[in-house]
Amino acid sequence: MAKKNKTIFVLIFLSINLFFFLSCAEENTRSYLTTGGWYPSSKSDLDTMLDRFFENAKPVKIPGKIVALIGPHAGINYSGRCTANAYKQLTKIAGKIDRVFLFGVSHGGRFSGACVSGFSYNATPLGKIPVDREITAQLAKERYFKIDNRVMQHEHSIENHLPFLQKALKNTKYKIVPILFGYLRESDFLPMANILKKYIDDRTLIIASTDLTHYGANFGYRPFTEDIKNNLTKLDKGMIEPILTLDFDRFTTYKKKTGITMCGFNPVGVLMKIFSKKNHKGVLIDYYKSGDAGNNYNLSVSYASIIITRKIETGTAAGIKEKEADRRNAMELSKEEKKILLSIARESLEKYVKEKNLPENIETKYNISDKLKE
Repeated sequence: MAKKNKTIFVLIFLSINLFFFLSCAEENTRSYLTTGGWYPSSKSDLDTMLDRFFENAKPVKIPGKIVALIGPHAGINYSGRCTANAYKQLTKIAGKIDRVFLFGVSHGGRFSGACVSGFSYNATPLGKIPVDREITAQLAKERYFKIDNRVMQHEHSIENHLPFLQKALKNTKYKIVPILFGYLRESDFLPMANILKKYIDDRTLIIASTDLTHYGANFGYRPFTEDIKNNLTKLDKGMIEPILTLDFDRFTTYKKKTGITMCGFNPVGVLMKIFSKKNHKGVLIDYYKSGDAGNNYNLSVSYASIIITRKIETGTAAGIKEKEADRRNAMELSKEEKKILLSIARESLEKYVKEKNLPENIETKYNISDKLKE
């Protein structure tokens, strides 16, 4: 009897595990906290910590439309305040975002170009966020981009932003497009930005993940050994300034000149190329160093959060542009409408080739919408 019960127990145990395995495989979800203890794994603990950060974060007057955010990806105890101060600003536009591109840096993956997610969801203790698989699949066909779930699974630079995103865009529907950047040549930034621009519209937000200077012997970077605090501030501000003005040439020149150990140089650089027009600029939201906590800078990482905005045009020119945008949006066709057009075109060609006539009664045969009629 005991042996029979043991057999039943083993079968139940295996069935339960098989069920969860198949469920995860079907959902294809990137699990969380596989890259270290960056934030609490308990939903209640994480919620409490984020609530505290967001309550202490103050809204900042943002001159223009928010189009992008740059923030750190260190452990939440270190850079959480800095990150939350930027994400607090997103609560103003929560209902106006349908898609979020997340640009991260691969700390361990040795590859050129960028990899996109093949997962359907990204999970945190706060829940799952759907990935825009249509866009990731299209990007994977583009030059520079490929799908690599292994690299995605074991990288924290995007993961550490997700709880803040979930908090800021709570109760809104949106999808994410996670992208990790590897090695890039200077000549790669612009063509990559041009590829990404094809998938970005007015309801898209871009987030670039980076920490600034990693100072100390453990990081192999000690360009100065005296007055470290002030020299670190000067070094970091020298990199922040070209980001605020979206001056890519000055950005790259400064990196070459100082060797600054900014880990997210590539994702930030691609973001800058996307928004390099004169009507975009950055607003520094927060900046500090991990060494500030104990006034010890022998081993310190710097954090900054920045909001990128686009100038809101007013007057006649703006009205014309808005009407033109409305006209374009009005003519956007659904997948079903596009299929109908294709069917009509195919039938017209076949009928003309075979009978030298065009099809009749198109409107009664097909479900013609007002857009198609126009």
